[in-house]
Amino acid sequence: ANSYKAMTVDALKEFRDLVNTGVTFGGKTVYLGADLDLKNEAWTPIGSGVAVGSNVSTPSDAMMVEGAAAAKAKFMGTFDGQGFTISNLTVKVTGNSPAGLFGDTSGATIKNVTVKNVNISGNYRAAGIVAHGLCLRMENCHVDGGSISSTPWKASGDKYDDANQVGG
Repeated sequence: ANSYKAMTVDALKEFRDLVNTGVTFGGKTVYLGADLDLKNEAWTPIGSGVAVGSNVSTPSDAMMVEGAAAAKAKFMGTFDGQGFTISNLTVKVTGNSPAGLFGDTSGATIKNVTVKNVNISGNYRAAGIVAHGLCLRMENCHVDGGSISSTPWKASGDKYDDANQVGG
């Protein structure tokens, strides 16, 4: 099938889990089919950025795995929210992982979606909708209320990133 429809929170989680195990959805469209309330439960971003099929826990660890850069979990399709809202999104990420509804995307299109009442905290990349997008297209996307923050992450030794990538 060339499309997937998320009508419930469980279906959205199933979609997320597929992406985070290596299904990119490249060339496919995922439709949000209803307003969804995530009830401030801890959310793992869609496209975690972690190496697929490895025993690593963060993207920075994944860099140590040969060939992992090409096999990181990322969303590469189209997500069409169809004007629906995802509310009460809570993401708390440590290390160098992206924090948002979507974590890591490549060549994706995200459109027609609102996230409302967000509580996002991470290090380096944090956003309400997409934390990291390579060749990303966003259309008619909104963040309505909440908090998005990023704090410096100790990369190695005495070196820190500058926690400068925060957005809606």
